[in-house]
Amino acid sequence: MQFFTTAIAALSMSSVFAAPVAEPRQATNAITTVFNTVADVKLTVTDELSTVTKLVADLKSTVVGDVVQKQTVATVQRTLSNVETELHGVLGLVLGTVTNTVVPLVGAELDNVPVLLKDVKAIVEKVKVTVTGVVGNVSDDVLITLKPELKLVLSLVNTLVTPVVQLATGLVGEVTGGVVPEVTSLVGDVEGLAGGLLSPVTGGLLGKIL
Repeated sequence: MQFFTTAIAALSMSSVFAAPVAEPRQATNAITTVFNTVADVKLTVTDELSTVTKLVADLKSTVVGDVVQKQTVATVQRTLSNVETELHGVLGLVLGTVTNTVVPLVGAELDNVPVLLKDVKAIVEKVKVTVTGVVGNVSDDVLITLKPELKLVLSLVNTLVTPVVQLATGLVGEVTGGVVPEVTSLVGDVEGLAGGLLSPVTGGLLGKIL
């Protein structure tokens, strides 16, 4: 999994210099698609993670190793896999937009940049809350079973943040004032949240499930 996420990150960086520049209209359409898709993914992922939280709460009333527990754990795994699929899909979309778009936004279009960052921030926060709840409320044997899915979700969130930040700052371009202070603040928030998920120095969640 670590190789997978590292490879994606490396691909995104190398492609920035090799990809052709999109036409302005194509670029605007692609950016609008990113905004809309991230907003949709936020809603879907939030619902899926809320389901995980409920299922984990239900596990407290089951006996270790019984049929109900095994079924519930399997449902948690499937739900986390759905989250992985959503995050992986939007990651590919954002990477493609970053590597093919260099057109800064202007005017009212800029108002969507903070919304994009807020949506990604909400995803990261929800992942953090959910994974923290799983780690703190399931038995050791259940946690071992769920570790692969949990690690991949955390890694995908972390990998998503870098191109989103790159896209947001690129879209703002050389603009000053307006939404720029809010964008700058949100970039710091998103990067700080993502770093807190994985950094072993700050007791990141990933360190608790390795």
